[in-house]
Amino acid sequence: EIARLGSKEKAVEALSRRLDASEDALRVAADEVEAHLRHGLPLPTRRRILLEAYDRYLVVHSTFGERVNRTLGCVFDAVLSEHDLIYSWWNDAYRILIEAPRKLDKFDLESVEGWLFSLSEDDVEGRLREYMDARFPFGYKMKFIAERFGVIPRGKTLNSKSLENLYLRFRDTPIYRETLREAYQEKLDLESAKRIMAEVASGEIEVARILTRTPSPLARHILEKYSDVEELMASTYAVADQLEYMKKSIGARTVHLACMGCGEWSIKKRVREFEEEPRCGRCGSKLLAVLRRHQSPEAFLELVRRWRRGEALSDDEREALAYGRKTADMVLSYGRRAVVALMVYGIGPVTAYRVLSKMHQDEKEFYADLLKAKVQYMRTKPYWDEK
Repeated sequence: EIARLGSKEKAVEALSRRLDASEDALRVAADEVEAHLRHGLPLPTRRRILLEAYDRYLVVHSTFGERVNRTLGCVFDAVLSEHDLIYSWWNDAYRILIEAPRKLDKFDLESVEGWLFSLSEDDVEGRLREYMDARFPFGYKMKFIAERFGVIPRGKTLNSKSLENLYLRFRDTPIYRETLREAYQEKLDLESAKRIMAEVASGEIEVARILTRTPSPLARHILEKYSDVEELMASTYAVADQLEYMKKSIGARTVHLACMGCGEWSIKKRVREFEEEPRCGRCGSKLLAVLRRHQSPEAFLELVRRWRRGEALSDDEREALAYGRKTADMVLSYGRRAVVALMVYGIGPVTAYRVLSKMHQDEKEFYADLLKAKVQYMRTKPYWDEK
């Protein structure tokens, strides 16, 4: 509109009349668009999706609305999980924010575009099913439907753990199928998501990508709401909500545990799926090492076996074994909470032990201390990066 009418003020006046909206609100939006363009950045539109990588965050500027972006977010989660390139994600009507486990570079950005926007319509549907199987996010809706079916007493209060368990309890039942049907109808828009992918494939929708040193004006809204950028800025976003997002985010991450007791067993699961006291499926030991991302469980177990045979190890191998033993000792002492702590960005065994040793009775206090440790790391990270 600014380009068509030749000035920001004319565009604000015209849109205010057309949309019956406040000129002040439209002026703020126009200022952001103007600032975005002033930086020489592509503007997301109905015919252009913008991929913006900043630090370890990927912002998919997609102006297709809340339901479509929620659908795309589910699909993207399933795709990027295969490449270990996602911790968590959020969306609004204009953007999808994806948090990666490490800083993104231009090669990641190029790969991500290929992975996310070369999906066929069947792929989109299949990936959405994958996501639902892995992370079924509609437990609260399933509760209401189970009440309608008379399986759960109306008005019964369920905690978050009980809501998650409803999926396992009612999977492959009419309650599950009705929940999915209503969720697809009210919360998702699969057909539009498939159409968008088809239009990307045909060239009707362009996908542009940028790597930024600072977030673009249009990315700041969602970053300030959900990311560490806001955690470092004394956000107005409720701390309780931050803790809830953190808990869900960590619970959805996958991690390998490897047994240092027998050296013969490992498992990969989402954090929330582990028992309170994880044990080896072969020998029953609780001495389970929490492996780093991209660390091969087979290679680590072979390292354990070599050490037990008394073979010579290199400095790097001794370091890997020592790190694994530290994490295994924490799992032995603190169970699943140790796994949770070690999955927080910026927290290693020393910091994790300091948090765990407080023996929190209140789960919220546990996550609050993890958040504080994460924020402290983010504050000091620039110092250490310069060393």
